[in-house]
Amino acid sequence: MSPIIDFGKVALAGAFIKPEQFASEVRYPLRLYFCNDCLAVQVVDKVSPGILFKNYFYFSSAIRTLREHFIDFATEVSSRFLDPENSTVIEFGCNDGVLLRPLADQKIRTVIGVDPATNIVRAIDDPRITVVNDFFDEEVARRLIAEHGKADMVVANNVYAHIPDMQGVTRAIRNVLKDDGVFIFEVHYLGKIINELQYDMIYHEHLYYHSLLSLTNHLDRHDMLVFDVKPVQIHAGSMRYYVCKKGSRHAASVSPQVAALRKEELANGYDRAETYARFAADVAERKEKLMNLLARLKARGSSIAGYGASGRANTMIQYCGIDQRTWTI
Repeated sequence: MSPIIDFGKVALAGAFIKPEQFASEVRYPLRLYFCNDCLAVQVVDKVSPGILFKNYFYFSSAIRTLREHFIDFATEVSSRFLDPENSTVIEFGCNDGVLLRPLADQKIRTVIGVDPATNIVRAIDDPRITVVNDFFDEEVARRLIAEHGKADMVVANNVYAHIPDMQGVTRAIRNVLKDDGVFIFEVHYLGKIINELQYDMIYHEHLYYHSLLSLTNHLDRHDMLVFDVKPVQIHAGSMRYYVCKKGSRHAASVSPQVAALRKEELANGYDRAETYARFAADVAERKEKLMNLLARLKARGSSIAGYGASGRANTMIQYCGIDQRTWTI
């Protein structure tokens, strides 16, 4: 393992707390590493999923662009892979049903959402959708198979990078899928993070920063493969991966886009530690430039304010050391 960036001890990105809670706020180590063997870029300091997700604050349906994005997603995957009236689809990390509802609109016979955030799944009030308020794992997969049979499709959006037990969840996905079933997920793309210095995407929820190279190595352990990829603009640059079991009908027709992306990642050095050392140096330089800019603005009497409540902003604020000395509201 090669270290990339040590952010020190930082507070959780999604923990928007009250002023009286500031003094007692818990901070956790946050270190990013590159695995020289499996090529994964990952946070090695894991915070309990119960702390991160049991009482979550992010309601996806509140964001218009996400609602529209997942309507398009549901239309595409249903028409491409499903006989809707005879199909079962499972989404884990389903949040408040932002994708489940458009999937149900496609007349899919059985639509199942799995999510541990009790406060959020309460918002899914739709008789067409079965909700499981739990973390998706091998035991939940066994229960779903017993109750509904195996699935034609499993989907997971902006969650497959959040899971401490990636091996166990991937076993659960493989077990719950039919032989010709597909697993489709979107996740922030490592290439965008590296090329655009999106270091603010790094926080405790995001344990993995997937490339096709690292995913290929991971999925190979489970006798699965990526048969197609699609860049999407959501969340400042994500990738949609289409995965199947080796030996399935989809494995016989791997998209040329997969080979093209693999070639691009190798050319960009996503398999080499020195690429990430250079990224870390560029991030440190970006931090220095930002702090110098804020100091100049403050010195000339300008007011500096933050707008919005982004988790990504919390990474930037803490890593750069932005506080009352540079920040004026």
